[in-house]
Amino acid sequence: LELSAVRLLSDRDEATVLGLAAAAEQHQHHPVAVAIVRAAQERGIDIVPVDQSRYDIGFGISVEVSGHSVMVGSHRYMEMSGLELPPGSAELEHQYHDTDHSTIYAAVDGKVVALLALQPVIRPEAREQVALLRQRGLTLYIVSGDQEAPTHHLARKLGIDHYYANTLPADKAAIIERLQ
Repeated sequence: LELSAVRLLSDRDEATVLGLAAAAEQHQHHPVAVAIVRAAQERGIDIVPVDQSRYDIGFGISVEVSGHSVMVGSHRYMEMSGLELPPGSAELEHQYHDTDHSTIYAAVDGKVVALLALQPVIRPEAREQVALLRQRGLTLYIVSGDQEAPTHHLARKLGIDHYYANTLPADKAAIIERLQ
């Protein structure tokens, strides 16, 4: 994944929002976190240490950084945390999904301040690997925690007919076991 846009939903500036999101994600290893941290580094934004954090697997992360409460995660995570999405953000999220982007939100001090759009980057060897697996007679699936539309777009680009979207990490193993 690579961060393709930071859409501000408040009066905070992009560098501040991206810096706080990167601070929240700096110790995570999933593709969303890596993309956010890389984007901040490429833009020369300082990533400050986190005071404390709580990661809710499959939903998002909540941290205390530089005197601010920062949350980065899915719309479900924001809603589960009692945060209201700004007017128009759902439509904006759907526009990005329709163009194969994943989206997450950033909140600062209890207010959703930005929508971050991430675009998948297909590794050069991926299509070749998919073809090799098909030659072995395997039926291929994508099992993703991402939203429906971006997962569908990725499956289509790779020529994979089956996929599961919006899958929590705890449910992925059960899906794989059932498919086997």
